[in-house]
Amino acid sequence: MLYLNYWHILTVIAIISLFIFWKKLNFVWIGLTAGGFIGLVLSFIHYFENKNFDWDATLKITVAATIAGTVIEIIGRATHLIKTPKHVTKKHH
Repeated sequence: MLYLNYWHILTVIAIISLFIFWKKLNFVWIGLTAGGFIGLVLSFIHYFENKNFDWDATLKITVAATIAGTVIEIIGRATHLIKTPKHVTKKHH
């Protein structure tokens, strides 16, 4: 039987958002990078204290930061669309 918890669902959402926003550097990729770095640092600290490297915490922090980056990216794009008049969004050459 397949055991799914909410971290599995959040991981799938994070991976899908990476595929959606893959073309250029944005908050999704910054969240992935920062979350991975912070997760690794915290896991190294945990390793030196308990002699056990916590990959699960690294993954969870990375997924949470990627989803936070996705939310920030979507809010940024939505506010840009709301604030910018239609005649300014398309440049005519």
